[in-house]
Amino acid sequence: MQGREIGTYLDALGRAIGRELDRDLGYGCVTMTSQGAHDDMDFRTFLRSQEGILEAFRRADWDSVEDFRDLRQLGREVEEAMMDATGGINTHKGLVFLQTFLILAWVRDVVWDDLTPYLRDLAAPLQVDYREGAFPKSALLNREGVRDIRQIPLSGYAFLLQGMEDFRSMKDDDLTLHLLARVDDTTTIARSSLPMLRKLQARAGEILTMAPKERSRAAKDLSSYYVDQKISSGGVADLFTTIRTLEALHWA
Repeated sequence: MQGREIGTYLDALGRAIGRELDRDLGYGCVTMTSQGAHDDMDFRTFLRSQEGILEAFRRADWDSVEDFRDLRQLGREVEEAMMDATGGINTHKGLVFLQTFLILAWVRDVVWDDLTPYLRDLAAPLQVDYREGAFPKSALLNREGVRDIRQIPLSGYAFLLQGMEDFRSMKDDDLTLHLLARVDDTTTIARSSLPMLRKLQARAGEILTMAPKERSRAAKDLSSYYVDQKISSGGVADLFTTIRTLEALHWA
């Protein structure tokens, strides 16, 4: 039986998606003023996607979710709604994945201090994705030391939850740079290579150490580089939106 009102969560998620689109620098992602590195989508595509995702989450039968298998199926149904809304364009698949676990915890009244063990236990079956080779590319990257998006729920969202106090104090541009430096973004790898990801991570880390004016110029140059090279930081964008969603909820 549901506890907290799902509408409260979805309102926060909708605002966070808008905040992602409003970023000045997208590092290859779509913003309100740029298509980034994408030729097949713009902010209108994202708004349609947002509407489809939020409505699908709202309609979902959360009371019927008994285990990870049920939750994964629910997530797939939300992904289908996203694809229907965008005409087959994948705008938010990673975000749907991250949010599905958190929304279940929200409606189940899991308290903040219990989130990490709850989410870690819920997500444990994801390990099979690596062991049995259901997702060969993910398994290969995992062996090469890449911590893909599955590692977020497998860790119980520890990176996000433990860092929330620091994240709240960061401006959106600085939060994006912080994530670029620390997150193994498989969207970036897919559009370039693992060595390129490491190069971009190192550069973002360097920029964070710069004085404000120098940092601003260097960040703009890095964002332009993503666009020029047709590279997208979509995984970072999904984490940005998830952090801002959690921040807005005042989860207790």
